[in-house]
Amino acid sequence: YAIIISMYEVYNDRIFDLLTPASRTISTKDFRRRPLLFKSTEQSPDRKVVAGLRKIICGTLREALMVLEAGLHERRVAGTGSNSVSSRSHGFFCVEVKKRRRGRSTPWGGSALTIVDLAGSERARDTKTQGATLAEAGKINESLMYLGQCLQMQSDLGTNTKVSIIIFL
Repeated sequence: YAIIISMYEVYNDRIFDLLTPASRTISTKDFRRRPLLFKSTEQSPDRKVVAGLRKIICGTLREALMVLEAGLHERRVAGTGSNSVSSRSHGFFCVEVKKRRRGRSTPWGGSALTIVDLAGSERARDTKTQGATLAEAGKINESLMYLGQCLQMQSDLGTNTKVSIIIFL
């Protein structure tokens, strides 16, 4: 069997891979992650995928948990009047468990589990947000359209795969 992990976030209407390290920009010397595309597959224009998403194969549960911890460390957070650590993005943690049936000529089967941690909507007067954090709060609500598309993608993984989605609010 194989455990395959991927993690991404939807932040300010863009999708970012949480398992690919940020790279330094030439002009500002800041570390930034490159946004990924949400596009149709070559096989089916109706099915969309996050193009360029990094997937890591783990041999043990311990390795999978280490990958989860690394991805969570990359997630965008900020302090607000309500929380000292507030998610600024919708986070997706995807686990696929693949197993080959008896006989090497048979295809791999498996199951997939996606855990989604939604960034909560905020009232500016309650959280005392301003500036960039206030703009992020507006984008959190606006990005729910992308969230629906990502959830649809997860449910359309294929006929050989069982899909479960857990959402944390």
